[in-house]
Amino acid sequence: MIPKRVWFLTPMMLLAGCAGVGPAPTIKAEQVRVYAPDELATLRYERVKHLRVRSGSAAIRIPGYATAARGIAVLQAEAARLGANGLTNVNCRNTGDAVEDKSVGTAEPAFTCDGDAVRVANGG
Repeated sequence: MIPKRVWFLTPMMLLAGCAGVGPAPTIKAEQVRVYAPDELATLRYERVKHLRVRSGSAAIRIPGYATAARGIAVLQAEAARLGANGLTNVNCRNTGDAVEDKSVGTAEPAFTCDGDAVRVANGG
């Protein structure tokens, strides 16, 4: 037999456990701001996820982008998908490989980028 007070407290505990939990707001990639690490020093934020380009497996081809700006745009799209409104610690590197630009028939340097997706309180 379950005591009456447990029946009374159970719904309240469930409601308290769900407080603040809900779907992340819909964010567009172009709304994801890239922050320098020192810009976040005075802001409240939470780290959502480190976005890694490298999978750690040599068997998987690492995607490269013809420009660092294109790599950052891909990071912004992934951050938005996760509900983050910012990126920080963004680092883009020339991999030494080449990405073929089929529109002009040339090979461009390949860049990989990674960084931390963050959710800044009040949109920063």
